[in-house]
Amino acid sequence: MKNLFTLFAIVISAIFMAQAPNLLSYQAVVRNAANQLVINQNVGVKFSILKSSATGAVVYAETQNSTTNSNGLFTTNIGSGTVISGSMASINWANDVYFIKSEIDLAGGSNYTITGTQQLLSVPYALNAKNGIPNGGTANQVLAKVNGTDFNTQWVTPSGGAKLELMAIKNTTQTLVLSTSSSPNQITYENVVTAPTLGTYDNNAYTVGSNGAGVYLIQTRNSMIDNASNVNNTVGAYNFLEINGSAYGSLTNIYPSYISNLSLRSTTNSAIRSSSQYMFLVFLNAGDVIRIRATGTNSSVSQTLSNDGGTQLMIVKL
Repeated sequence: MKNLFTLFAIVISAIFMAQAPNLLSYQAVVRNAANQLVINQNVGVKFSILKSSATGAVVYAETQNSTTNSNGLFTTNIGSGTVISGSMASINWANDVYFIKSEIDLAGGSNYTITGTQQLLSVPYALNAKNGIPNGGTANQVLAKVNGTDFNTQWVTPSGGAKLELMAIKNTTQTLVLSTSSSPNQITYENVVTAPTLGTYDNNAYTVGSNGAGVYLIQTRNSMIDNASNVNNTVGAYNFLEINGSAYGSLTNIYPSYISNLSLRSTTNSAIRSSSQYMFLVFLNAGDVIRIRATGTNSSVSQTLSNDGGTQLMIVKL
């Protein structure tokens, strides 16, 4: 029957921090096939660090010699031996799991007959910690973890706050249905002044992009054409926000109050220009599609949006 040898090993997270060397403190108790302690004896040792699994690729390997004490214990530092392949300094401890394989020759040579493999758990964190604060960085930058696959920190310039996502204006007239209509017009804003970066816009609808979920401030402003024949018919428009085909907050249309400047009419000119405006604060998810719809505020005379650029849509990502 083949002789069996046993090895009890402890890898200690003893990383010497100052100018931290790439060393792992290692202790092992060695027994022979008769389960007897191997005491006061020179042994040959080979260490391999394996990536991902106990049978994974060898990313570092070294050999060294050590001497057991009267209790069969030897202590050494992985990283202080003769390198066979790889580099301790180049191992990215944050990116994967690692295992250590130890092989021992009781005769002190390289005929290794005792083999053991165990996963490194908390040990690599100390080695990785010395890489926690990278070199560089400029004024007003902060340390941050910037993705979910590389857990090392990086110097980045903070960004955030409110962002103008879309600014579009209307350059053509559009006649609105009466205030009694159950099918409000969809407002088109043909001239894009500020193009979106978090979503898309096609002159009719804004679609939230895959990374655009969040709170938005949506503001619309309507400018009506003059109605010189009857100033009482020159009124504003009712607006409402449509999200994914439904009026926001209800299954029925929601009309905010409108602002009209009839009281500002000039005594020398019966033609006046009415306006209405609308603001909404709403949380939008990725893929949400929003449209602005409107009716006139008069139940008998149609109202027409002006082509003077006063009809506008603004979307701000907060």
